[in-house]
Amino acid sequence: MRLHVAIISDQSLPTVIPCLMDRPDVVVLVASRAMEGKARRLQALLHTEGLAAEIRDLAPDAGLVAIRASASALSRDLATAWPDAELVFNATGGTKLMTLGFVDVFRKRAAQIIYTDTAHGRIEVIADRRQADPQPVPMRDVLDVPRYLAVQGFRYADDATRHALKLERIDARREAARFLADRAPGLSGLIALVNALAHRALDETGKELIQPEQRLTREPRGEVPKALALFERARLMTRKGPVTVRFADVEAARFLGGGWLEE
Repeated sequence: MRLHVAIISDQSLPTVIPCLMDRPDVVVLVASRAMEGKARRLQALLHTEGLAAEIRDLAPDAGLVAIRASASALSRDLATAWPDAELVFNATGGTKLMTLGFVDVFRKRAAQIIYTDTAHGRIEVIADRRQADPQPVPMRDVLDVPRYLAVQGFRYADDATRHALKLERIDARREAARFLADRAPGLSGLIALVNALAHRALDETGKELIQPEQRLTREPRGEVPKALALFERARLMTRKGPVTVRFADVEAARFLGGGWLEE
């Protein structure tokens, strides 16, 4: 059997995408106290996809000694419950200290350690027992619109025109929303990039714009320049340089962070 272990953080896509690609027999979601609610939502989502998912909560998110002890206890529990499982540890989520502590422990136990690079559309394989020099795995298009919406915590509504109070706002952004919606199955990397930038711009509640200027990891290529131009025309953001964008306001950041699907 195949077992995925992932630490939950604010960004859910890096956890969900490898699970939908690999479809393991069991997914273990490791959650700190602050991430318990998000873990429950992800568990429910994975269940709807036919994947068994368990939550291991109250994991420490600070103090390396405590983090390593928690990771070691989890590793022992998993070895007892599924002694023959091929374990894949997803090192994308959690605080940096949590990631370091868990990788240190699971390097001895895991068949694979992976990192979800949504910005570049691939799964990086940090370690693989079967390969000395493992290569990255291209992301497959596993997120249709309803799935993507569910991962982001929105409710899918297929007829946005019913919401009369939103019509004026939607009209101003129609072209950008159509661009994203029509191309969603083939542009998971672009959508994940825009989503990550928007969430970094907002505070934890999503109600305040705290860092309106955001930097891309590299100069835009492919469909990204076209998308950014559309967002500028819709007055969602402005380009401040080759790799810097500025969100117009809270509403714009929330829209590009997944709200376009709700509408």
